[in-house]
Amino acid sequence: RAYVVGISAGRLPVDRFTPCLQTEPFFRGDSDRRGEPQVVTGSRGEAVLCFTERRSAAADSPRDVYLTHNAGGPFREPIRLSDSPDDDFAPRLVLDLRGNPHVVWSRNPAGLEDTSLVIYYNPLNGQIETVASGRLPSLCIDSRGTVHMLYQRGDRLYCNSNAGGVFDREVEIEGTPATIEPGALIAGTRDGRLVICYADSGSLYLLDGSEEADFGMATEIDSGDINKADLAAGRSGGLSLVYAREGDIYRMSGAGTLDLELEYVIPATPALELDPRHVVDSCEITHIVFLRDGEVYYTN
Repeated sequence: RAYVVGISAGRLPVDRFTPCLQTEPFFRGDSDRRGEPQVVTGSRGEAVLCFTERRSAAADSPRDVYLTHNAGGPFREPIRLSDSPDDDFAPRLVLDLRGNPHVVWSRNPAGLEDTSLVIYYNPLNGQIETVASGRLPSLCIDSRGTVHMLYQRGDRLYCNSNAGGVFDREVEIEGTPATIEPGALIAGTRDGRLVICYADSGSLYLLDGSEEADFGMATEIDSGDINKADLAAGRSGGLSLVYAREGDIYRMSGAGTLDLELEYVIPATPALELDPRHVVDSCEITHIVFLRDGEVYYTN
């Protein structure tokens, strides 16, 4: 089954797509100040969801990061992960091989302008860790359980990992341009490679390596008013990207940067299509959601 979570007037409707593509509302909640949802489906079909919630109705009110799931039935009461009076936002969620939720997000400390921190929730010990200064982090977990992170500091990209138990392996990604768009992503494939995706000046780039210090030069894989992409690694070790280009949704997939195949997700239409997200399930089926004229659409 596939879960789709959206934002409607500060609430988070969650729909479940059954094999017949029927939808059912799951997570309504009492707050109208929620946003930035991330949902991942676990191996038993449960949905794990993280999101932010403002502490008051003020538009600039600080946010907190919450986590919930629906294993065994309805969604549980959300648990607050963030542990500070600061503004916590832009969470990213992945599950490890045992289904434990790992979450990373940005924090803007109160009273410190132009300063952001990368914060990580470790489900194995329940601890909140400050990883480094940086913003808009993403993460992936390799087959050994090592967490790899990617984040931006100034106009540079950095990778970090906790292979030794702590995040002390920060490496600058060489050659990334100063005009890089926010929202670079990292993914790990089953054959042990790490892949980074980012956009710059309307073009989309990939680079990969066997570890953080082994990344090569970025390869331009497409161009045409692209400002971000959604990156995933399939169970068989391949790559998958979906993105909007000039109002249409495209997908690229393949084993690596040199053999990616491009396809339309939806045949070209006059409608403006934006902000695609996707996941590749255990059967290598790709599930995609995107916006068209303010409405959410799903396809696979």
